[in-house]
Amino acid sequence: MSAPSRVSASGAGAPPPPAVDLDWEDEDEKTQIFDKGSTEDAAAALLRGTHRPAAGAGISQRAVTPAPPAPMEPQAPSAPPPPMSSPTVQAQRIPQAPAEAISGGGNRTNMYIGAGLVVACLAALVFFFIPRSGELIVTVAGPGNRPVEVVEVFVDGKSLCNASPCRLELKNGTHMIRATAAGYQSMADQAVSIGRDGEEVLNLKLTRARGTGVKVSAEGTGLELWIDGKLVGPLPQEVNDMSPGQHKLKVAGNTRFASFEQTITVQAEEVQAIGPLKLKVLRGLATIKGGTGASKARVLLVSGTDRRTLPRLPINLDIPTDAQHTLEATSDGYAKFSQVLSFEDGVAEKTFEVIMVPSADVDDERSEKPAPKKSPRKWSPQKRPSAQRQAPAPTKTAAAGTATLNINSIPRSSVILDGRPLGSTPKIGVKVSAGLHTVIFIKGAERKIASVTIPPGQTKAVAVRF
Repeated sequence: MSAPSRVSASGAGAPPPPAVDLDWEDEDEKTQIFDKGSTEDAAAALLRGTHRPAAGAGISQRAVTPAPPAPMEPQAPSAPPPPMSSPTVQAQRIPQAPAEAISGGGNRTNMYIGAGLVVACLAALVFFFIPRSGELIVTVAGPGNRPVEVVEVFVDGKSLCNASPCRLELKNGTHMIRATAAGYQSMADQAVSIGRDGEEVLNLKLTRARGTGVKVSAEGTGLELWIDGKLVGPLPQEVNDMSPGQHKLKVAGNTRFASFEQTITVQAEEVQAIGPLKLKVLRGLATIKGGTGASKARVLLVSGTDRRTLPRLPINLDIPTDAQHTLEATSDGYAKFSQVLSFEDGVAEKTFEVIMVPSADVDDERSEKPAPKKSPRKWSPQKRPSAQRQAPAPTKTAAAGTATLNINSIPRSSVILDGRPLGSTPKIGVKVSAGLHTVIFIKGAERKIASVTIPPGQTKAVAVRF
């Protein structure tokens, strides 16, 4: 291969590179670290300058496919090449971690451990000291587990719900629960403990409230109650919505009874019972009917000098109680019947039966009475009787005063008291004189006799069983 071809291949005709100034100042004596990209660009530029052909040089066909390089002929030594600005191994230094960073790895681990402990302590404080909540379900029912329409649920004295069932979100701990409803008694607080994220159920039972007022009843029909001048209604009545304090009551409405009036003091949460009242009878209703032996008897209603014959039995009569009225009956062969028409307080309607007793039974009863014992006459031999007789001292026939006798029998029977027919049993409140009395009970063919002594002002009962 000829020399020109080698020169053309090696690019001997290229201008020599500029000389490198080897002189530098002391302040430039420092290590510079170049970027990788800039170093690669500089190297590429040097390579392009080395292989650029000379101007006007011909390019053979072989230049397209570069031939393997021929061995270089030895040349005279030349000046040392200038230092290149491309990155070299000497220009790139591996950065080293500071000694403080290498030695501080243990401190950083300790810092991480401390931070973890602080976070754990904060989590424990949040778990134990920050309040948590639970759910409480409250149900309210009345007697017989019946639902309550309008209810109010109080928690720690505050109204939080007005329905049943009631769901409440409450803080952990103990809470005081109670419920109120119109028409029911007030209840005491109940303690309920709410756990962490738990659910508790509380069932409350209410009792019907007695309220504040009165409960009034009376014997007799057609009676009504007034409170403070306002009509409440027919008796019996129970009023539970009165205000505490004084109130005026009035019971009236039936003209057969005298009206009742009273001023009372009503206490809070208390129903005061009044009665059963027994009002005084002003005009009684007497039903007169005939009993044994009364079919042919003559029956009269006697009041003072007024004697009225009753046409036929049974009959209903209005009897004023401001005057005494007596029922009398007579018949041949029978003892006279006599009975006072009286009406106890609260009883305005009564039935009176005319029972005639044969005269022979009355005579037998009188004959069976023991004759009063005669005291022996005392003679005084020292004194001679004078011509003028002294009047004998009056004998004590009966104890002074009156008494009351209650007469009854089982079953009912006709009664004769001291020879006077009274009618059928029972006979209550018969006024008699104090002392000894004989009572005959007659039931068909049976007859029983009882005697009783009554002290003045006392009441005794006589009763027999057939």
